[in-house]
Amino acid sequence: MDIDGHFHASASSCLNKLGLNLATITIQPSFAIAAVHVRQLALIVPTYLNPWLLTAKIGKNRNRQNVFSKKQFFNMSNTSNFREAIREAKSHALVGPNVIANALPYVGGGLVLTALGTYGGLGVIRTNPGIFFPTFIGAVILELILFFVAQNVAQKGNKGLALPLLATYSLLSGYTLSGLIFVALRSQGVGIQGVGLAALGCGVTFIFARQIGSNLSEQDGMALTKTINLGVIALVVVCLAQFGFAMFGFYTPNWLEIAISGLGVFLFVGVSVVDFYILPRTYSDDQYLPAALSMYLTYINLFVFILRLLIAINGRD
Repeated sequence: MDIDGHFHASASSCLNKLGLNLATITIQPSFAIAAVHVRQLALIVPTYLNPWLLTAKIGKNRNRQNVFSKKQFFNMSNTSNFREAIREAKSHALVGPNVIANALPYVGGGLVLTALGTYGGLGVIRTNPGIFFPTFIGAVILELILFFVAQNVAQKGNKGLALPLLATYSLLSGYTLSGLIFVALRSQGVGIQGVGLAALGCGVTFIFARQIGSNLSEQDGMALTKTINLGVIALVVVCLAQFGFAMFGFYTPNWLEIAISGLGVFLFVGVSVVDFYILPRTYSDDQYLPAALSMYLTYINLFVFILRLLIAINGRD
């Protein structure tokens, strides 16, 4: 029995039941590649900007923490209560010890809305592929604007306005992600099982990143944050160059696409670890919406790079 063929047949049957029969749809390869690169840049640029802002805030917090530590250990020498003083100093370093727990429901809600947006985008590709690329470009522009507006509103604590903005951002993110999902579903050896594998990879990363990032020391955490930030800068430059070459008809060789996608996966696994270190030291417990936006970007980027890696591994030049 051909198990692989049976699995692909089952996956195709599942897509058909969802009204997403994509097998007969034709989109120009240049449009599909451009959509993938534009989608990547629309995600990675906000992610690149966000960590640097967070690192700057961490620096200010550390200055305050140093003043506290000096006072704490001066008092410690008088009281001889070393263990209690050290425990209080460590807890003081966390601005919002529960901010990630508070943010997780909103991260999950954003991912569900992203899935709905992707389903809608695949529906547009199925019913009227000719209008997808123009609407895709418009959605990317609106998405970038919404990111900066929503981030600013969320950081000011206006939750009533921030929530609908972030919900709209998640839906648009899903719509623009549908181009990559379309390529994955049409790629031999990837398909719907590849999409599921990428999602599973994000879940596994979350579990391990939480354990590692929450237990990083101050010195190790800041060193990792700065290293990952430098790596993301390099990745932004590479993705910009890749997009520029694609616009002139020069497409990335398969071996280089594998290398770039692998680097992206590696870096965003690192970003997921950094999130658990840096977010509780940057946002207070009631600032869960900007923290949720940061984590959302981390896992969407990780998902995209895992999917790109699977497509590249199973593809040909």
